[in-house]
Amino acid sequence: MDLYLNYKLKMKKSILIIGRGSSGLRFVKNLEKKFNILNVPSRKFRKSLLKKLYFDLIIISSPASFHVEHLLLCKNYADNFLIEKPLTNSLNNLKKIKNIKKKNFFVNHNLRELEIIKNLKRVLNSLKNKGSLNYCSVHCGYNLKYWRKKNINKTVAYSKKLGGGALLELSHELDLIFNFFGKPTNIRSTAKNLSKSVKDVEDILISNMYYAKKKILINLNLNFLDNYKKRYFEFVYSNCNIFVDLAKHKITIIKNNNQKVMKFKDNLSDTYKIIPTKILNKDYKNLCGFKESIKVFKFIFDVKNSIK
Repeated sequence: MDLYLNYKLKMKKSILIIGRGSSGLRFVKNLEKKFNILNVPSRKFRKSLLKKLYFDLIIISSPASFHVEHLLLCKNYADNFLIEKPLTNSLNNLKKIKNIKKKNFFVNHNLRELEIIKNLKRVLNSLKNKGSLNYCSVHCGYNLKYWRKKNINKTVAYSKKLGGGALLELSHELDLIFNFFGKPTNIRSTAKNLSKSVKDVEDILISNMYYAKKKILINLNLNFLDNYKKRYFEFVYSNCNIFVDLAKHKITIIKNNNQKVMKFKDNLSDTYKIIPTKILNKDYKNLCGFKESIKVFKFIFDVKNSIK
């Protein structure tokens, strides 16, 4: 009842969080001290629960297959919406949300808010006229038995119906590729189910992307197989290499056998507070808004459709 009382008195801004999975609970943990939070399990969410309330922000952190359904149910109960990535699990769902653009609508591609990524963009911009980029290697892998504490076979990541699989679950890397380079000219991909514990979805995706105009090749590996956390970008220029280790929070620039190391104190969990706060403060810099989120999602499905 505190939420309803405080909402009416305007003592604090109110946020509805739909979903109590790992990301939903992370939002709750990071926001509950500063805002009034109403957290509803995705399977129990009904329009009738909203009564006559109007929220400052609605965060949809349900399984990807329910994102659009939940967005349409609550579209008239807030002006600001944040959807956990990926936007949805189907291209057909995009047609249903074409009018949502009248609202402030964002997708939680939260790696953009890390200081290591912001500094990486500055480094890449500084090298534009100092050497040509030949190729980039991108890798994100970690075995779900270490990543998820509960029975991994019951997680969204392992459910095709709920929008799981390495491609959608690890799509942050695709958002960054699109953010850095745009849409590739050609994409060729392979996706397989290699482990005995996964039956319903791909646990590894390997993709090669070519940008004809820029003459850049990108190799992408997304998997649930690695037995230690590997998350990196490596940019190979004509005169230097840039290795971005997202797991160890550092950028290493290698040139003429000399190394320059930049270290960062990023905490990904903090972005679950930073992004909602930015939206409420109308600070939209770096955020993935409606038009861009559609382009990113279509790019993700370009990769999916390139699987042979």
